[in-house]
Amino acid sequence: MMLFKKVSGCRYGKNKKAQKAVSGLLSRQDYLVVQGNDLAKSFGGLKSFEQRVLDYCFSFVSENDTADKMYEVSMLEVIRHFGLSASGNSYQRVAKALKTLNENTALYLPKTLPSGERGILMTQLFDTLFFGEAGMVQFRFSPNAAPSYLI
Repeated sequence: MMLFKKVSGCRYGKNKKAQKAVSGLLSRQDYLVVQGNDLAKSFGGLKSFEQRVLDYCFSFVSENDTADKMYEVSMLEVIRHFGLSASGNSYQRVAKALKTLNENTALYLPKTLPSGERGILMTQLFDTLFFGEAGMVQFRFSPNAAPSYLI
């Protein structure tokens, strides 16, 4: 997938200011570089319960899955997995954790285009998170994160 089209002699060609900015970002340690199961541990800003919900989401992934697989689970099954009571508070707690995961799992991955241009891919861990009123949860991880969790 090509993010930028390189056209020499126009404004999309080499840009020294952009090169300097990307180089500065690539040299810093405030972006995530993840491999395999370390992806779940790379989101240090999550609370304990949110981290456990994220680990639960990762537990659905199997080695034969494709990057576009949609996972589905009932909210009641999630609540039971965590040993919570089937009350409104438990539904709200899990829903809030899913909302936080959607908002706080940004990924900044170093990327090199086929042209050799280096940069940072800014993406999210989740492509889709759906919480239905019937209690069904569907989620799909971002295809950009797939190399990190499909190992």
